[in-house]
Amino acid sequence: MAENESLDIGTPGGQRWKHVLDAVEKRKSNPEIARQVELKLPKSLRKAFKEFLECGTSFSDFMASRDDQKAMRKLIRRCDGHEFANLFQQTASVCEGEPDRQLISSYLDGVVDRVFDQIAHKVVGNQWESVNELKKVLDDVRERVRPDMNRIAKKLDDKNDWLPTVKQSSKEQKQKDEKGLMEVSLLGDKK
Repeated sequence: MAENESLDIGTPGGQRWKHVLDAVEKRKSNPEIARQVELKLPKSLRKAFKEFLECGTSFSDFMASRDDQKAMRKLIRRCDGHEFANLFQQTASVCEGEPDRQLISSYLDGVVDRVFDQIAHKVVGNQWESVNELKKVLDDVRERVRPDMNRIAKKLDDKNDWLPTVKQSSKEQKQKDEKGLMEVSLLGDKK
């Protein structure tokens, strides 16, 4: 049986986020790190939501129970204490009375916060000397992915049972990627 999607990048279920960690460790550019987050966030949400469905519940059920702690605890038990379910409960309790879109946005921020905190613990003192320098990079990355997070929040607000998808890159980006591939020979050398 496959591992549950996890917010812990040190577990098998959190391996998806290793690409983001790798990009930060290698000090790739902020746009490159942001692109990794744009790829991984919807995929991890999609996987977690599918796991909810396998347990007989859905993200719609969580949204419907957002203000009912007893119902929320039942859903979490049904999902075997899934990390994404627990994070939703924590977020819902903090966002009580706020519009659904705000709750979903805060939830997405919570997912990104959890991953960024772990990355910071792993790289500060090793690849990164300064916490402040890393914080500036991660804050910039968050702002770069904000439009995609807003897209996901809007789609989930409009249709709670929607399964997140990766935003398609622009036509220009696809052409640039294809051109880059064409410049590499079959042996891996630049032409």
